Amino acid sequence: MGNILLDIFDDFSYQGEILAFVQRDVHLHAMISSAGLERRENENYDWHGSKRGNQKFSLIQYCCSGFGSLRVGDDLYRVDPGQAMLLNLPGDNRYWLPDDASHWEFIFIILSGRDISNFIDKINREHGPLVNLDPQSIAIETLESTIRQILNQSITSPYSGSALAYNLIMSFMHDLLPQGSSNINPMSELKQYCQENYKKQLSIDELAAYMDLSKYHFCRRFKEWEGITAGEYLNQLRLKEASRLLRYSDSRIGEISNECGFSDPNYFAKVFRKAFDMSPSDYRKSGL
Repeated sequence: MGNILLDIFDDFSYQGEILAFVQRDVHLHAMISSAGLERRENENYDWHGSKRGNQKFSLIQYCCSGFGSLRVGDDLYRVDPGQAMLLNLPGDNRYWLPDDASHWEFIFIILSGRDISNFIDKINREHGPLVNLDPQSIAIETLESTIRQILNQSITSPYSGSALAYNLIMSFMHDLLPQGSSNINPMSELKQYCQENYKKQLSIDELAAYMDLSKYHFCRRFKEWEGITAGEYLNQLRLKEASRLLRYSDSRIGEISNECGFSDPNYFAKVFRKAFDMSPSDYRKSGL
């Protein structure tokens, strides 16, 4: 493959290291828990993200040779050499050695902490759970250095372990999210589309197709970026227009419901009452 990570297998063969430190007074939001080198072949290697217990952690797993399979939500991926999985667990994901693979050789690092999971979420939003890494990238150099320090048992305190975790995830941020790109909201174009078309009966499937994403990934990413679901965002736009029409027009409530994109007047009345704590007719009478 032509990158420095392959030398690690010559130096350390296949092994792993677990980092364990005594309880500390200062809570650290980035930490390395374990790391190792593995080669899986002709065996049952299969991890389900929903069956990993309740403890939250993050995984960086870099493929050196062979290949593996990854599923996140409804999306399937083949994990080839030069690619790294970045996952937050537990979650709706699974990775395994497929039947047609002769082997899967990889480097893995298990991390924990709120900051690590937040940064991985940010990378996932931009690139998905599987990323391509240039052999000469800063991320590869940092991954190689981090693995060597862990397997050499050079991490002697939780604070040096935390610093190493931050350094590793920042190297991925540097390579995958160039300066300035993290300020771009990928949902901005979709929101503009919604603002121009909310009076139509837009469906979540249609919005997902507009973004060229699976329904699962679209719903997850929209919620991560906007803090509300796509359905809630559409209802906000529709209710804003409905409240304007109730105040300034003489249209019937059923007509307003239809004009604002609600196919069912009863559903319109229900969501309106939930948002304004009164019915559409009472809102019109109140003069608010």
